[in-house]
Amino acid sequence: MIVVPVKEGENIERALKKFKRKYEKTGIVKELRARQQFDKPSVINRKKKAKAIYVQKLHHVEDKSHNTNSASSRDALFDWRHGIFFGGVRKYC
Repeated sequence: MIVVPVKEGENIERALKKFKRKYEKTGIVKELRARQQFDKPSVINRKKKAKAIYVQKLHHVEDKSHNTNSASSRDALFDWRHGIFFGGVRKYC
């Protein structure tokens, strides 16, 4: 159960904002959406792997951008072997 202590004279909107923040941190909505359908373990592992690759490439690009400012840093977000793009702007080849 989520408890939000409200101080004397505190705005109700501020208390609601605290409640929403605590509610999001519990992950109830995320878990509910995940339980609406069954995902095979292989699909879950594939998604985890894709997310790990994405995060690793973002860190790689971030490190590159600190060292040099080059336009080719966007190329690091595109996996040419598999044709997967890890970024906001689509690149067609």
